Amino acid sequence: MNHQTNKVFKTPEGKEKFLTYYNQIINHLPGESIYLDTTYGKTFVLACGQPHLPPMVLLHGSCSNSAFWAAEISRFSEKYRVYAIDTIGEAGNSEENRYDVNDSAYSLWLKEVFDQLMISHAVIIGNSFGGWMALKFTTAFPEYADKLVLISPSGLSPIKPEFLSKSSEYVAQGSDELESFDDSIIGESDIPDKAKEFIMLILRNFNPMTDPLPAFSEEEIKKLRMPVLLIAGEQDVTIDVHQVANRLTALTLSPEIHILSGYGHIIGDAGDIIAPFLEKEGNK
Repeated sequence: MNHQTNKVFKTPEGKEKFLTYYNQIINHLPGESIYLDTTYGKTFVLACGQPHLPPMVLLHGSCSNSAFWAAEISRFSEKYRVYAIDTIGEAGNSEENRYDVNDSAYSLWLKEVFDQLMISHAVIIGNSFGGWMALKFTTAFPEYADKLVLISPSGLSPIKPEFLSKSSEYVAQGSDELESFDDSIIGESDIPDKAKEFIMLILRNFNPMTDPLPAFSEEEIKKLRMPVLLIAGEQDVTIDVHQVANRLTALTLSPEIHILSGYGHIIGDAGDIIAPFLEKEGNK
């Protein structure tokens, strides 16, 4: 089990500044904060909704955390017990350990989280890197997913070379490139100013993962026998959304596909698409 022990925040002061702001946001969200001790590191979970409700698990993107699921938490916690998990090694309250994306560490970590929360099956929703995490987990342990929602997911097509090149330049040059890098991801999405400020706070103080995320094989994708929903923006700068849609259509059972014109990598509140998918007969 190999992991990087170096810290993912640029400075202790930057980490403290980020965590102070982040935990202020968390304190205003409904629900309870849970810390789990796993083999792979301490893991933070924000749990909302009544414990007897069916579980929903939310997996955020890179340079992100549970706060970015605020709209989904508000919308779905009336019908689901919603668990927003801070991925280890990311910009949240979980431990700063990072693991090799080519081995099984992340799927085994998430299995430990599910088992400690006593979740035997759930709706699983992943955004961007969280989509890759959801695929990593459900291709290894498909029995844990009742339904799978993928929002701008990595792992179904190679990351676009031009985006990888721009990401490398950003990491090398630092804060001077922040605004243009951030704009390329957000595109024309309607993101509140407060959310943009929080994104910029993270990017200024956090070292993003630079390992390219591997695409999943045909054999792995064919293990997804649960209902699958894809939501992606036609102008996504990170992935070929049509290739993603074509692979899901060819390799899974009648996935529901929504490619949104005028949207880039960040979709914002996808609840209006997710809610009817969850309510469809056969998707419960």
